[in-house]
Amino acid sequence: KTGVIIQLADISVVHPKRVIEDVLVKVNELIFPADFYVIKIEEDSTPGFSDLLLGRPFFSTTNTKINVRSGTITME
Repeated sequence: KTGVIIQLADISVVHPKRVIEDVLVKVNELIFPADFYVIKIEEDSTPGFSDLLLGRPFFSTTNTKINVRSGTITME
């Protein structure tokens, strides 16, 4: 365990199993180091969808736009 507690949108909490540090993430022409927490979540039965949780600092740095209506995420 990592000693970190993450509160999800439904107010439940999870304890990450481990952290993967300093993963290089490329957004357009920029590369950012990011840490990822590995958590166990219940499998969604919706075909073609997967869950990815990113934090506000990452969204802010990459100028992320989330369009809920169209189901798209754009990073600039």
